[in-house]
Amino acid sequence: MRLFATQNVLVFLFAQLLLSAPAASTPLKPEDVFYWVVVNDNRLFATDEPSKFDPSNPEQQTQYRFLKHLCTARYCSALYPEKVGIPKYCEGIKITCPSDRMKVDGEIRSWGMLPEELKTNWLEAEARYAPGYATSTKRQLRAWLRDPANRRCAWKLEPRDQDFVEGSCTDQRFDVEIDTDYVISVRITSTVPGRSIPEPVSRPARVEDVTILVFGDSYASGEGNPHWPASFASPAQSYGNRLDQWWDRRCHRSLLSYPSQAVAVAAVQSRLHTGKIKYSYTLLSYACSGAEIRKSVVVSTPPDRPYLSGGVLDPYEGREPRSHLEYLKREFGVALPALQNARAHENLPAQIEQAKEDLCIEKQNGVCTRNRQPTFIVLSVGGNDAGFGPVLAELIYKCKRITRLNGAEACARQLVTERIEKDFKPGLDALAEQLKPLMGENTVVLLTEYPDITSAKPDPVNKLKTRFCDDFNFERVLSPARLDSIGWRAPMYINRYLLRIFAVKAQEARWAYEKMLRPINDTLRKFARERYPTWQLLGGIEAMSKGRGWCSRPNWFVTFDESKSRQGALSERGRINEAFTTGIAHPNFFGHDFMAWRLRCHLASKDIIPRHLVFAEGHGACEPPVESVQHRDTALKPDKVVNGTRRGSATASSQ
Repeated sequence: MRLFATQNVLVFLFAQLLLSAPAASTPLKPEDVFYWVVVNDNRLFATDEPSKFDPSNPEQQTQYRFLKHLCTARYCSALYPEKVGIPKYCEGIKITCPSDRMKVDGEIRSWGMLPEELKTNWLEAEARYAPGYATSTKRQLRAWLRDPANRRCAWKLEPRDQDFVEGSCTDQRFDVEIDTDYVISVRITSTVPGRSIPEPVSRPARVEDVTILVFGDSYASGEGNPHWPASFASPAQSYGNRLDQWWDRRCHRSLLSYPSQAVAVAAVQSRLHTGKIKYSYTLLSYACSGAEIRKSVVVSTPPDRPYLSGGVLDPYEGREPRSHLEYLKREFGVALPALQNARAHENLPAQIEQAKEDLCIEKQNGVCTRNRQPTFIVLSVGGNDAGFGPVLAELIYKCKRITRLNGAEACARQLVTERIEKDFKPGLDALAEQLKPLMGENTVVLLTEYPDITSAKPDPVNKLKTRFCDDFNFERVLSPARLDSIGWRAPMYINRYLLRIFAVKAQEARWAYEKMLRPINDTLRKFARERYPTWQLLGGIEAMSKGRGWCSRPNWFVTFDESKSRQGALSERGRINEAFTTGIAHPNFFGHDFMAWRLRCHLASKDIIPRHLVFAEGHGACEPPVESVQHRDTALKPDKVVNGTRRGSATASSQ
């Protein structure tokens, strides 16, 4: 018993000794001591960050304000499609919903989503990017202590610096070159006991640039999504004129487009990498509304407008040609940047030629001998080459007048078949050849799939049965809801009759899907498969757009009346054509939001942004969902026209 008691005493004393002994110090991880980021990592926005950064006032950064506007657009819409809440990249941003949002039937629909003019490196007045924007290899880093209170810092950037230099603990800057390995070290001292760190703390650092080229049509340019809507009744409060505002007016290029949204969010997410590599982003979008791969060989152009078609490989007059810009200047007295310089020629250079000029690093005898090689080339092509826009107009206007209510299929079928076989497919082959000089060994070309504008919500009784949109059985209509919106004045009984003629019926929507949209996407898929892995499909877009067509709530597309209310109409032959509004049938903000997520999935696949951040945004896994090729069916109901207006509002806009 004595021996047992003695052993218990010894165990107790040893335990007390362990508890009273000072704990062994846990070595601090370098990433817990200080952080570093790339200054102005979204390089699309011109550098306006002050030399001394104030963390309490991030509004001083243009790219932060742009991200705030994107988060506001998501949060302040009562009809956000996916109901996924606010994504993590919006956390910490103070959001105030604007008071001037349009309200229709008590629902918040749309407003000026970019209520300020954001300075970017695209020089609209010169129709090019700022000199050196695409080719510069210089970047700046910012480093700061996690806990700077009562501490002094001396920094060293190896291999540049030989010795430590006294600096800031909250905002230390380093000028570096991309694709170069560095080591950032800091020596921390303090007069307060316990606040010094005896040995310098070091972290490896390397900046790599993600250069993204964007070529193609209105689905990539952001057509239908002006920064600020047109206001012909009174001047817009935040801009200097009454016109709709764009990143580039001639091309209806918008910062709300999916490439721009993707880069804005990716820049934030890639900062959270804890390794030695962080990224800057250089976005060069040349996408232009109405652009085709090259001039059509099927559809002839008027003698006075030789570049009515073209775009990627051929010159193109632009969505707003010079004649329309002159009209706007004359009618509204506004100074448009596109008319202010010698480069505002009648026609825009081919998109690929603009890119070659911007990416060129060295020239000999006027010929580029070395160019910056892009990380990704994003293509949105095929819709205009297959004549989707003109055929849609035929379905709404011309073929309706010819065939009355008997359908427009026969009127448009020949044009579609010829254009896919003679314009689209040969154009893709020509584009692949022209891109080779721009591409590096690791460049990836992404062919963007088109979303399905024709898909209605599933049948409420039979959930497995999907339906096609039409302008008679749903609240939202694609074509004009009232004839006075296209400048027509007629008695009510004539209005009712003409509305029935112009409306898009379910049979026609189904025809557009099966004979146009599906063949276009199938061609893109096949082309990408044959050239994998250099060429890949930016896919999953058609499948996820099912049930989000123009007639659905919520939806991903702009209707005629939405387009007319946001961006007005264009002129023809010196006067406004009230029926010519170009935003119709294009993805709205939320369609672009999803397409931007799909693009960021490709960035995550290369570990440019942390994968878990992309997967956690509520859209599901990044792998494209399996697509059904089964033809959709619909149960048609009688046409309904009430008091000269089909069901739906003239300003209906679902966000």
